[in-house]
Amino acid sequence: MPVLVKIITSPYLLWFLLAIPSTPYLLDFIFVEEYYSEMMHRTGVISTQILVFTLSISPMLIILKRFPFTKMLRGWLLKSRRYFGVASFAYALLHLLLYIRDVYYIEYIFDELLTWRIGSGWFAFFFFIPLVLTSNNFSMKKLAKKWKLLQRITYIVAIGTFVHWLTLNLFYDLGVQWLIILIVAKLVHLYLYWSSRPAAKKVVA
Repeated sequence: MPVLVKIITSPYLLWFLLAIPSTPYLLDFIFVEEYYSEMMHRTGVISTQILVFTLSISPMLIILKRFPFTKMLRGWLLKSRRYFGVASFAYALLHLLLYIRDVYYIEYIFDELLTWRIGSGWFAFFFFIPLVLTSNNFSMKKLAKKWKLLQRITYIVAIGTFVHWLTLNLFYDLGVQWLIILIVAKLVHLYLYWSSRPAAKKVVA
């Protein structure tokens, strides 16, 4: 049983599962077999879905903490959270590369960069970079408490991501659905966090 648990909780298995959906997109990037708009939509949606799941792990951990038998699951989620974040970035990178390959002209890319619908996407992507570069044990030890503060940039990434999606006016309803899921998850997180703290600590000076 311990061997099976070790296999199931292995980061390599998780990376493999997270990479499976990327296969057709990577092939498309090389061979250009699919419609550009379809591939852009899929990579963008997957990146956003993984990002929302990553940000929803905190409330999940608080809820699961109430059940003693979930200790192993909580440990796995806590350990794997940064892996999900990196996977979200990887799909965002593929999304960006497909865009650059299709647009091609640097002048047009720069012009679109100055618009809300495209500029917000670039905004989210660039803020994602420091998160990915510090998603390793060395950075966690080196930055100590500052590492957690840095990871809060993820919320800026989420804001930029949804501004990008919703201002594009493409699959608007789907974008709103995932935004609602994220908002509900964070409201639950805030409620559980503050309700679990001692009353004395809730007083704001």
